[in-house]
Amino acid sequence: MSGRLHRGPCLQVNYRYRFRVTPQQIDELIDDLRAGKLSDEIPAHGTLATVRQHIPADRHVGAQDPDDVTSGPAWLDGKAAL
Repeated sequence: MSGRLHRGPCLQVNYRYRFRVTPQQIDELIDDLRAGKLSDEIPAHGTLATVRQHIPADRHVGAQDPDDVTSGPAWLDGKAAL
């Protein structure tokens, strides 16, 4: 985003940016969002990405249920947390 500040005025809708926006374009954008015309371009509120990631079994981090954790993180190695 910082590299495009010269393309203002700009706005953000659900983590998607619009550059060089005019007042008329803002009105059109709001109308299009309400009508659902941009659902393929701008995801629903709170959605950062719609791409599913696949992690191969040999690359898993070994996540555990928080209730099953009995010790601190390995990277602390007995040191007090800051």
